[in-house]
Amino acid sequence: MVIYIGGTSHEHGSDCEGYDKPNLKLPYQQDRLLKGILEVNPNTVVVLISGGPVEIGEWYNDATALLHGSFLGMEGGNALARTLFGSQSFGKTDYYRVSVWKICLITYLENIRV
Repeated sequence: MVIYIGGTSHEHGSDCEGYDKPNLKLPYQQDRLLKGILEVNPNTVVVLISGGPVEIGEWYNDATALLHGSFLGMEGGNALARTLFGSQSFGKTDYYRVSVWKICLITYLENIRV
């Protein structure tokens, strides 16, 4: 089994404050890397960590599972490990396994009380 951990970074043009992403693709040719990994070992769990949405590549249908973590905080690594190895149920992480991703429009309105 392979556990691939990837996602975005805080570099300019990725997941950083003050800049827009040029697109939603995973940086550093991760889609290409994942496609290669899955050709060699289809028993692969993909873990993506990002502060926002990312485009899921063609590799998606070949992965055993996809786990996405967002804004995990200081204990994110521990929560991720406990989730992956079954010692804790899903808490701070979100599990996604859908066949069709839809584009969701989110409108931010100022002065909203939550």
